Amino acid sequence: MEFIDTTNVNTRYILVYNIRTMKPEISAVILAGGLGSRMGTLTTENHKSLLEVDGKPILHWILDGLQSEFGSARAIIATGYQGEKVRQAFGTNHGNIQIEYVHNPDHLGIRKRLLLTQGMLQGPFFVIGSDVLAHPSQYSNMVRTFEAHFKSNGVISGAIDLEPAPTHALIYIEGHRVVEIQTHPPFDYKRPFALRDMSLWFFHQKTMHLLKNAPDKESDISPILNEAIKNGAEYLIEQYYDNWYHFGHPEDLHAHLGFRDKRYGGK
Repeated sequence: MEFIDTTNVNTRYILVYNIRTMKPEISAVILAGGLGSRMGTLTTENHKSLLEVDGKPILHWILDGLQSEFGSARAIIATGYQGEKVRQAFGTNHGNIQIEYVHNPDHLGIRKRLLLTQGMLQGPFFVIGSDVLAHPSQYSNMVRTFEAHFKSNGVISGAIDLEPAPTHALIYIEGHRVVEIQTHPPFDYKRPFALRDMSLWFFHQKTMHLLKNAPDKESDISPILNEAIKNGAEYLIEQYYDNWYHFGHPEDLHAHLGFRDKRYGGK
């Protein structure tokens, strides 16, 4: 059984709560389309998200995290390279996580991979990169921030530790608002007070419309969000203070997950 969170009745797209668990009914798009070429031969016949870290595939950790926070969720896995391997590994459910798939074998980039899910999502939704792990409490933190400012276009997760993913965008904020996203930051950046984009977002449906109407040549989403921010769109930040992990190279797979918050995984 479900009921509508009536605190958000004056917005078109609302969060729905499970009346039994009193937790939001969550949808998440997990982006799993990339070749993972920096992993070398490890991804010749396997998908990067299926590579094991600390005893479990990366994607296994992500799905476990959604379940630990929300009890259940709907995950749409957007696949490309070796997509059938992902489907074979996880099927249509993982615990209480209902799994669906969209697939295109072409190299699409984040924006077009996400747009494969058009029409499948009715309310706010997560977008999660399949090569990053963070403490799953961040999911709940982002939902709470969204609910407190439900007229925003979404919430972006930004890490105070910049090192795990040096090629990811840098985020600049004023208070709780994102004021700039630097998509291709230099490695020797000079500006202070930056946060690192973690490939973790919680979006209002307004963002899906932005991405749909963006120039066809644009493959990433950060430049589109940055342009929208310049034109007055509101995106909020949820700062992340714990350890996090990006899996880009074979040596990254040797990590032993360790979080200061001991409620989940790690050691």
